[in-house]
Amino acid sequence: MLAIDRGEPPAELTKNVQELLPEQRSYENLSSETRTALKESLLERQGHLCAYCMRRIEDADHAKLEHLYPQSRSIAEGHPEQTVDYANMLVSCMGGSDVRGRPHSAQTCDSHKGNETISIDPCSQSDIDTIRYRRNGEIFSTDSSFDRDLDETLNLNCREAFLPQDRAGVYEAMQRAIEKEGPKTPEAKRAFARRKLRALESARVREPFMGVMVYRLRRWAR
Repeated sequence: MLAIDRGEPPAELTKNVQELLPEQRSYENLSSETRTALKESLLERQGHLCAYCMRRIEDADHAKLEHLYPQSRSIAEGHPEQTVDYANMLVSCMGGSDVRGRPHSAQTCDSHKGNETISIDPCSQSDIDTIRYRRNGEIFSTDSSFDRDLDETLNLNCREAFLPQDRAGVYEAMQRAIEKEGPKTPEAKRAFARRKLRALESARVREPFMGVMVYRLRRWAR
């Protein structure tokens, strides 16, 4: 996972919410144009990566508008206005829900999360800084309360979805890139890691599974 900066809400959302009566302010009452604008805006801010698994999302048609605090809970608790709160929104991949016959146990991200809540905040750098990756591609956190979010609620270690395998491939590729600096001094390797980090973090479109790369590079850049 990568820390996400949502930026300001798109003008379409602000305008659409203002046009609705207070009792009508819910996500279900937003126009289709506003919903598309929301997904496109968040996709841009997220570098076209899923907020959870970091797989590439090509366009808004292949994205899900994710509410961190589930819509169903907000409505059941009498606060439908929370469903149009931009601070509660992200985009995620389809998580396998678009694959015919894919069981829930093999789905990931929002599709597996459903109406559950999570403790980890994808927009909090301090929360993201607790995340670690093993060489076999498994994701975990140094905060045990986040481990359930990653492993169970979001199902990010699901081998049927090939997430650990894909992350392991990125881990090994980054390891090889660092080791190519072989005979060079430790300082040269640190400089390489810092340069690569700057290039990754300044890119408008992010690399799939970039969190794995950042994790490895930051360890080398110390």
